[in-house]
Amino acid sequence: MRYLRGVGVFVGAVLVQWWWPSRLPIFGFAPQVLLVMTIAAASTEVPAFSLTVAFLWGLVLDTIGVHLFGGNALALTGTAYLVWLVKRQADVSNPLSQAAFTGLISFGYALFLAALALVFKGEAYWPGWGSFFVTPVFNAIAAPIGFEMLRRYMKTPAHEAR
Repeated sequence: MRYLRGVGVFVGAVLVQWWWPSRLPIFGFAPQVLLVMTIAAASTEVPAFSLTVAFLWGLVLDTIGVHLFGGNALALTGTAYLVWLVKRQADVSNPLSQAAFTGLISFGYALFLAALALVFKGEAYWPGWGSFFVTPVFNAIAAPIGFEMLRRYMKTPAHEAR
């Protein structure tokens, strides 16, 4: 049953990632739902689940918008791994810390994607300053919702979310 819930989380996050930016952008911006869910999964679930969904969500992002195919898969998988490494030192049990943690990681994610494109394409993929500063704020706002949805759907007890 847990595997079916994992598939449901994966498909649900992909559908929200596709729907939100195309149907409900706020001033042209939307949160990076799959990044938020990757951080939530790496913070609350076992590494096998979080790394697998991070890689697959990255491949989905790479097929939606091809700038550097495999770049998002590498970045999300690396993000999940780094979050898993530091989750013992970071308290993500309350909404404020989840938002701050996700917001900070969002900046690093954007910089990593730009550097990755610079290395492999010779030019940095830069979505603009507005997106660089606004999207992490939206990600931080969406983070407590993503953490709670993952906890409820995957039935992770709140005391194990740390």
